[in-house]
Amino acid sequence: MAHLEEQHFLKQVMTFNPVFYRRYVDDTFALFTDRDHVDPFLAFINSVEPSIQFDVEHETNNTLSFLDINVSRVSNRLYPDISTRIKPTDRGLFYNFDSFVPSSFKNNLMSTLIFRVYNIASSYSIFHDNLQTLKTKFIKNGFPGFSFDAATNHFLSKQYERNDNIISTVKQKRVVIVLPYLGPLFCEGKSPV
Repeated sequence: MAHLEEQHFLKQVMTFNPVFYRRYVDDTFALFTDRDHVDPFLAFINSVEPSIQFDVEHETNNTLSFLDINVSRVSNRLYPDISTRIKPTDRGLFYNFDSFVPSSFKNNLMSTLIFRVYNIASSYSIFHDNLQTLKTKFIKNGFPGFSFDAATNHFLSKQYERNDNIISTVKQKRVVIVLPYLGPLFCEGKSPV
């Protein structure tokens, strides 16, 4: 796939080239300056290699889903809103809080999903909304709300804590020792240190 992109898609100058193009395994995200450029580009990339065929998904309601994110175009801003995507098949199931699972697994599940929401969200309001959705899922799986709140507070405090406790009392001096390499002679004279 990378070979096809380098040789055919990205090197050729066409009037319908995408202005933004990213791929993850077999999913591709491309932005065009005009909707009329999508179909010629799709026809071109499908003609390059007959065994590899692409399809296209257009945005609906100014939103396009890619992998596990939603990219929403906002009319008065240059940058889109990016939020966590919940697939239609998602049932919101994790293991139940009362199940026989070590508590470290439960805490890591919460912190991992909080980290994911934090890194995907393009604004704090989107982060807050996605976090509330996530909290609802955890509560439906028997997790106490205060446990999720504690995990969120712990995660956010780690993100924004200042490290004022580090006091350097000794000025460190950098020492560089340069030894010449003498080939096989150097290897023969090695002794354990």
